[in-house]
Amino acid sequence: HEPVRRSGNELWYRAPYRNERTPSFRVNVAKQLWYDFGTGKGGDIFTLAGEFIGSNDFMEQVKFIAETANMPMPVPEMSRPTFQPKPSEPAFEGVEATPLFRSPLTDYLAERGIPYGIASRYCCQLNYGVRGKRYFAVGFPNVAGGYEIRSRFIKFFQERGHLWLPSASLIPQDDPTLLLIGAGMAPFKPFFTGKLKPPSPRITTCQKCVRTGDIENVGHTARHHTFFEMLGDFSFGDYFKKEIIPWSWEFLTKELELPADKLYITIHTKDDEAYQIWHDVVGVPDDHIVRLEDNFWEIGSGPCGPCSEIHIDLGEERGCGKPTCGPGCDCGRYLELWNLVFTQYNQNEDGTYTPLVHKNIDTGAGLERLASVLQGKPSNFETDLMFPIVEYAAEVSGVKYNSDPKKDVSLKVIADHARSLVFMIGDGILPSNEGRGYILRRILRRAVRHGRLLGIDKEFLGGAVDVVVKMFGDAYPEIREKQDYIKKVIHMEESSFLKTLKSGSELLDSEIAAMKEAGRTVLDGAAAFKLSD
Repeated sequence: HEPVRRSGNELWYRAPYRNERTPSFRVNVAKQLWYDFGTGKGGDIFTLAGEFIGSNDFMEQVKFIAETANMPMPVPEMSRPTFQPKPSEPAFEGVEATPLFRSPLTDYLAERGIPYGIASRYCCQLNYGVRGKRYFAVGFPNVAGGYEIRSRFIKFFQERGHLWLPSASLIPQDDPTLLLIGAGMAPFKPFFTGKLKPPSPRITTCQKCVRTGDIENVGHTARHHTFFEMLGDFSFGDYFKKEIIPWSWEFLTKELELPADKLYITIHTKDDEAYQIWHDVVGVPDDHIVRLEDNFWEIGSGPCGPCSEIHIDLGEERGCGKPTCGPGCDCGRYLELWNLVFTQYNQNEDGTYTPLVHKNIDTGAGLERLASVLQGKPSNFETDLMFPIVEYAAEVSGVKYNSDPKKDVSLKVIADHARSLVFMIGDGILPSNEGRGYILRRILRRAVRHGRLLGIDKEFLGGAVDVVVKMFGDAYPEIREKQDYIKKVIHMEESSFLKTLKSGSELLDSEIAAMKEAGRTVLDGAAAFKLSD
């Protein structure tokens, strides 16, 4: 970097980047450190280094930075900035943020458990000399990457006394009522019911989930998935509404910098306590708070209570145009981002409600939805959490995305189902004809069928596994460890199903030929049963 100008204690740099990839590079942190902070008195780099190593000791921070400086860096796959400030211009001020790159140092730190938000700010300080949170080495203004959002959510609640727990397995533990984990709170049912004591009264997670109740809608809508990630924070008899409501608002408007005037709140018709906090404490205007009878969470007898949803207005062009359009409308203009469930009652066997002595909090925010909003994408499928798989399917099939709505559906189905396959098999589920194994088999065969609709007549899901692991292996290291095993299971099932499709198609062709020869137009039951079997 060449010095551009000095502003107070800051020395700004112009990065000598060209619009081509360099063969390699090394981040010399120590040298950059003394360029930036000549006297070595400290600053943001030291603060961030302290966050990395969990130490406020200045010499420990310097030692960490110096050791990092000697780390050899691999060839970065990056998109270079399209701007290059001139020495006479105030560097980066007033310049629109453009995609930069996810540096090898950022990846190196993230692989060792450092949240991407911290790592990217750190690398940004080292490599660009830019100020504030506006520019990120991961390539987006503010927060946008799925990894970034996930890390920031967890860190936000860790700073508020929550214990972070890794995602539970998709296979429910000691819960015969569920085939698969389909919600962030599902692994914690014993804690909510009081059957078991939680390891902490405050917990935060990013839970992998699988739901197939709306599987036929996948690919046809912007939000339906079989696999998704649910961000959540939970309180077991600890804090309640007066804490979680301001926290959720702070995370969305301060941490993620979503526009407050675009956010709308729904509450239960009788939840005056939630209204008072939203309106009087947080400051949400009355015309942005909607009371709905449906805002009550219950699943039969047991803990239950009202809930409050946070929606974002995506704009009139996304709406139905009806005068009654608002949060709760099915048109898609108002997108639900986060649901806060206040379990304050116990539903008795006779249907009556008794207030709980120890009230609980159960919240869920869809990671894919947040990513679509922050990245400005019209659907979850076009975010960095899904689109690389769409691109893979498009490349294998030779189909261009956004060229044919029907083919787009198939590309999206493959992207969605590939994620489910990787995580389900990674958690120990195998294809079978019953239970969760049948769900896995059904998902895999639907992916293969949609591949056929795109003209793919060979095995292709193994390559999709590689894409998924590359995307999610940092956050879920178990799928990277089991990558070869996952590919083997998928290969066996996919090759077997392709053979079945081939023989079934030949049988159907022969039956149709026989029908035509006999002058019949209806396939008889015996042949239909054989084809179905």
